[in-house]
Amino acid sequence: MQSITRLHKSRFFDYVLVVALSIFLITCTIGSDNRVASLEHNARVASMQHEEALARSRTLRIDRSVPNRTECEITRPTFMTCLSAMVEEENSIINAYRKRAIEVAISRDLTGSMELEDAMWLEDMKAHYGAKDERELMLRMDVIPVEMALAQSILESGWGQSYAARVGKGLFGQIQSRGTHSVTVPWTPGPDRPQPFSSHRESVIAYFMNLNTHPAYAGFRVARESTKDPIQLMNYMDRYSVRGRDYIRQVQGIIVSIQKSELK
Repeated sequence: MQSITRLHKSRFFDYVLVVALSIFLITCTIGSDNRVASLEHNARVASMQHEEALARSRTLRIDRSVPNRTECEITRPTFMTCLSAMVEEENSIINAYRKRAIEVAISRDLTGSMELEDAMWLEDMKAHYGAKDERELMLRMDVIPVEMALAQSILESGWGQSYAARVGKGLFGQIQSRGTHSVTVPWTPGPDRPQPFSSHRESVIAYFMNLNTHPAYAGFRVARESTKDPIQLMNYMDRYSVRGRDYIRQVQGIIVSIQKSELK
């Protein structure tokens, strides 16, 4: 009788053990499924946040598709007024970029972190200006004095009357480096040929990018950090023209005339 009782107890404990083990396995499976589901959910949320940040980042650049001015009339009074406005508009765009870059840096320094869209925007700016770090970005992403741009354009394009300016919209004497262009002009593509543009505005943008990114003007960019005086900055532009210092002195003379309002 006692043997039978012990047998029943043994079977009972076996049954309890099996039930407990089953519950444990079910719980582990559910927990594992929940963890997997949680990870999948977090991954989806992170992906959505990334896409949203990317979409926002793409809208952070100031829209150039409808600028205030794209062309200038080729007469002395209208040329000066229109080109001045284009240069000032480009400077406003760059100032907006600089302001955002500074705000992002200050926020990161204060909080020790950076929003995803800010980090993406900053990387986009560094890629746009070919900068290896933020220090170089701030050197490159800077304004150009209006008088300096006007004086160079007056000399390079003959007040917009040169053939390259009238036909190819080039206002700053830019030349092709690779011998290709997408604008239809009478001359064939080739190295050292005038670089044509689809609009005067495009020529202004190219002029800014040239001075702000080309290795030949690294000294100009460093000097610009300390001064925005166009006459002083022209001293670092000896590689802009094969005429070297003679070119610089001539542009500086035009700048003085502009500042005295003799050319307005």
